[in-house]
Amino acid sequence: MNGSLRTRILTSGNTTNLTANFIRKFEPSEKFGSVYAIPSTDTVIAMEQGTGDPQYRYTIYDLHSGTERFRFEGDSLIPVGDGLFLTGLGGRSGYVGTQNLLASDGSTIRAVPIPSYSSSQYPSMPSTALPMFLGDGAYDPTSGDELWRSSQLVDTQMAGTSSTIAAIVGNAILVTSPESRTISALDIESGRQLWQTPRQDAYWIRNGVTNGENFVFSDYTGIHSIRAHDGKMMWSVPLPAVVDPRGVAIANAGNNVSFSWKNHFAVWR
Repeated sequence: MNGSLRTRILTSGNTTNLTANFIRKFEPSEKFGSVYAIPSTDTVIAMEQGTGDPQYRYTIYDLHSGTERFRFEGDSLIPVGDGLFLTGLGGRSGYVGTQNLLASDGSTIRAVPIPSYSSSQYPSMPSTALPMFLGDGAYDPTSGDELWRSSQLVDTQMAGTSSTIAAIVGNAILVTSPESRTISALDIESGRQLWQTPRQDAYWIRNGVTNGENFVFSDYTGIHSIRAHDGKMMWSVPLPAVVDPRGVAIANAGNNVSFSWKNHFAVWR
């Protein structure tokens, strides 16, 4: 860093020589930028703030050789599937914009018909190969081919279109609907609905854990367990009166379930 100028450097090597394979220096810039590696896809993404529209400039490199693959200007670029990329353009507050699925060389595979904000990280323990979920569709993670689509994968009631996926358990994708106040299960391979269970606080289902058979989650009323193959509620525990449900976190604790809120912490078998 020299004054307000920042120089980003990408190197590849070993523990004794960090530049043994290659070193690449990027042009100094006053703009915000970052370089991060995605080892699972042999990719390096260099990002620099743009002039405003589009917001960012991306350059994608091969992780092993440092060779440039392609460039993209837009609002977002994230790795998805097996070496593919999801790009966003024209997104603003309350509006997703357009999204495209790119191949590893930057060529466009397809436009995502119903773009959506991605759901936050959800618990996943599938019993079969998992597709990519983009907007209202499921796609092959290698080719980007469309497998099936379902309007139940997205919620358009809130600001912007967002994902409704709460968990993936066994062969079921558990989705929530604030409008119908239900939890539903969709078959991973076909997208057909397997079952639907009424849930008044479906709009507030946040975090949870799964063992591949059940999904344990919290909402405004308490902590609950639902069986994934038929939607049966297995048990419910009300929250203590002093607990604000907005701050509750449910997490995996080995083969147990942990509950935390502020300075309260408990582990259930």
